[in-house]
Amino acid sequence: MEEKSFKIEIPKGFEIDENKSTFENIIFKKKEKKGFYITNDSNIVETCFVGDRNVWPTKELAEAGLAFTELVYLRDEINKGWKPDWDDEIYTIVYDGYGDNILITPQRFVSRVLHFKNEETACRFYDDNSKLIQTAKELI
Repeated sequence: MEEKSFKIEIPKGFEIDENKSTFENIIFKKKEKKGFYITNDSNIVETCFVGDRNVWPTKELAEAGLAFTELVYLRDEINKGWKPDWDDEIYTIVYDGYGDNILITPQRFVSRVLHFKNEETACRFYDDNSKLIQTAKELI
């Protein structure tokens, strides 16, 4: 029995329409770009308006963005008006993407969003907000 094979190259920006395609006839449809945005009441909604600046590419990143915003408010609350002098040693909470760990580390000269006046404050913040930090880790 002779065999033949054909490689089908899917045009860029298209995908196979599985509902309309048959074994003998493959139909391509334009890929729908989807994203996720955070509504005024903090719900995450899927949308096709991908070019907008307030649309995240994945639901997980939209959730991270929401958690990140909350963390910034909580950071300001626990710091009670303290602002970092980046020449001094401050403590920050960072995500180590290599080891997939959240670290509390002293920093100097490096601006980080989750910054605190001392190690005790940073540790207390982490203990109180570890779930939010885990959700937002890719953004910190």
